[in-house]
Amino acid sequence: NVAIVPEGGKNPLALTQSVAMVLDPIALLGGNFKVKEIVTQGVALDARLLPSGPPIDFANLRVDGIPAILDRAFQELDQVQSFIAKGGLDRMQIGGLEVSATGVNGRPLLISVDDLSMERGADDALSFVGAVSVNGQQTEISALTVNTGDKATSLTLRLADVRLTPFLLKRGAAGNPRQGLDGSAKVTISAKRGGDGQSPAMNMIVETAGGKIYSDGIPQELTRARLNLGYDFTKDTLELSASRAEFRGMILPLSGGLIDLDRLPGNGDVGSGFGIDLLVSEARADVPAAGEAPFPFSLKLFGRYLNEKSELRFDTFTVSTPSGTMDASFGIRFVGTGPEVRFDALIRDMKTSVVKQLWPYWIAAKPRRWVLANIFGGTITNGQISVFIPQDRLTVEPKPLHLDENELRVSFDIVDARMNITGDIPPLRDTSAHFDLAGKQVITRINSAASYFPSGRVVKVERGELKLEDIYRKPLMADIDIAVSGAADAVAELVSFKPIRALERVGFAVADFTGTVRGEAKVRLR
Repeated sequence: NVAIVPEGGKNPLALTQSVAMVLDPIALLGGNFKVKEIVTQGVALDARLLPSGPPIDFANLRVDGIPAILDRAFQELDQVQSFIAKGGLDRMQIGGLEVSATGVNGRPLLISVDDLSMERGADDALSFVGAVSVNGQQTEISALTVNTGDKATSLTLRLADVRLTPFLLKRGAAGNPRQGLDGSAKVTISAKRGGDGQSPAMNMIVETAGGKIYSDGIPQELTRARLNLGYDFTKDTLELSASRAEFRGMILPLSGGLIDLDRLPGNGDVGSGFGIDLLVSEARADVPAAGEAPFPFSLKLFGRYLNEKSELRFDTFTVSTPSGTMDASFGIRFVGTGPEVRFDALIRDMKTSVVKQLWPYWIAAKPRRWVLANIFGGTITNGQISVFIPQDRLTVEPKPLHLDENELRVSFDIVDARMNITGDIPPLRDTSAHFDLAGKQVITRINSAASYFPSGRVVKVERGELKLEDIYRKPLMADIDIAVSGAADAVAELVSFKPIRALERVGFAVADFTGTVRGEAKVRLR
């Protein structure tokens, strides 16, 4: 039992229960001390007591610096293998090693080496097999080097079921998920050393399934994903290829690349950063809550990340579908206690079914739910979207995100649509209308429409307005004002439906009315 206490400290930095060594008896008879095998048990290390080093300088990280990092890693691997070979160590087993640290959200993080074995091969190549746990979630790990002569020429590392939650998910003070990814992944990293007729190579594959992505506490299922990252040594770029992400029925085939900003053609930004190119081709959108048929689409993103400003900006954000296009720009600055977000888009002649299923679930969630449930069919023209979330508003700690008319604006014209009104009133069909969302207020102005009843009667809507005065208030209230015309019995049938029920109050039946009628109905709904 050994305890290591930092100089001037009181709490032990490390505690060790036992270390067993197997010696080489032949070497010992010859007067040499060689350790053939080491077995450790019950080692506890508190990394929080170690001196903290300088933070990673992201401003100096470069994509074209990866080959030098890879070469240096193989040189250090050569030194480790040479040191182990000269010492004669054939096998090492570590168990019960615990390292206490702090996670990304400030919560305690316990990393445990449950069982890890290292073996040295006849050519001095090393292999590692074992299990490591993060906060009790076990991950199987294996690593293998391949040697040519006295040098390592390739390395393969596999991590099974890596728990990503402690590193990528932020929680509120109450412990509820707020932002990030909750899930696990399988990671495979392979690298080849250049030289002696072999070209250098580096590749990483990340696979995950059954996770959840949180934005402002709202979850989105990540059904499965496979990301295939590789370094292109001829272009000095990091490439994403043959990749795919699935969010239930939303399927996104992914490809793209990352390049240093100062090597990006046409770059006009000063300072360090990265150019980003992302392509989603032959994707499939399917949002069951929208009640619409799935459709294919493609997405192209081109932008950059600026280190000094901590800003991710996409000046090209284009969505193409067989039923219309959208051109947009998107930017996010990682500042303060919550990021600043900007999104602006123009929509031209896009089917309503497309807009409903491409509307991000975390932008204007309440109006989105209303649109998904109440508008069907038709074509959207002259669509404009503008979202600005100031810094420190989208915080980890839950608080209402109430955007005003200068921060949230959505407007579009719609033709040939079906729109549900309320209660038992049959939906409006062949609707021509204008939709305006400005901050807390939603106004839908109806230019023309018709309502077809089960009885076969028809009422024409000459004009109308549906107003939600404050979408942030509970209970949600709506005002409906419509001017209608048609046969008297048809208009009478209209006002007999819930929630108007006018005929019940006056004691008449629909059949009591004849002739032609023009009228106006006003209803307040709670």
